Amino acid sequence: MLPANFHKQLVEEGFCYLDMPLTLKQQIVRLFDLTADFFEMPQAQKSKISWVDVMTGYRSIGIEYSATPDNPDLNESFSYKNVEEKRVFVDNFLYAREFLNQVKTVYLEMDKIATEVIVHLAKQYTDNARHIHTDLHSWLQLNSYRPHMHQREFLQDEHEDGHIVTIITANQKGLELRGNKGYHNVKGSLDELVVMPGELLSLLTGNDIMPLHHRVRNHSDVKLRMAMMYFCNPNTNEGPLMPWVENDTNKGVDIIARATSNPSRYGLPVL
Repeated sequence: MLPANFHKQLVEEGFCYLDMPLTLKQQIVRLFDLTADFFEMPQAQKSKISWVDVMTGYRSIGIEYSATPDNPDLNESFSYKNVEEKRVFVDNFLYAREFLNQVKTVYLEMDKIATEVIVHLAKQYTDNARHIHTDLHSWLQLNSYRPHMHQREFLQDEHEDGHIVTIITANQKGLELRGNKGYHNVKGSLDELVVMPGELLSLLTGNDIMPLHHRVRNHSDVKLRMAMMYFCNPNTNEGPLMPWVENDTNKGVDIIARATSNPSRYGLPVL
């Protein structure tokens, strides 16, 4: 599903759009319906599916931040990591089982796309790259924003993600990308996915592909905005990860250690 100029767009534009396969769109539309229902649950029920020591689970406004802790992201979120599935697939959360099942279904589909992206990009740089598995320490995150309830100009401050790539879609406007040719407004459509390079991809490519800075603008005419992100990370239990291109920008950097610690930059647990 990757366009022929996929690598060129990441290098020259800083991001790339992918057409949304119809079957995946149907799965994500269903996921967004269930996500809206989940976030409408009483706070006590949502908070039951919440832990401070793992990525998986519900987070209220005030926990995650993009730049500084005193300016938190203005959204609720739910995250799911496959390696942590035993946290949620228990009888205590039967009231959210349909939602959780759909989260896992979409997670697995997104990991297939992420794998295709990584394999494609690795081939642009080397014939000797080891396969990067991502099915354990990547996570799917669902964000729910209510822009009309806030006065801040940005619901999320400008930042780059500390992953290989982030693959994102949303049902409303708000996402702004600082690409190589200036700011780009993402219209918010479930007909497409946006691939955004992160720090780990920069390390793998010796800064040939740079991390994409982005932010979420507040649009007061939007009552509810939902976004789905697949944060793609290498499995951290498979040994060292050597860059595809070695130069002064990544000399001596332990990419797995960087992947493990990066979530702490945003108030989240380490991998």
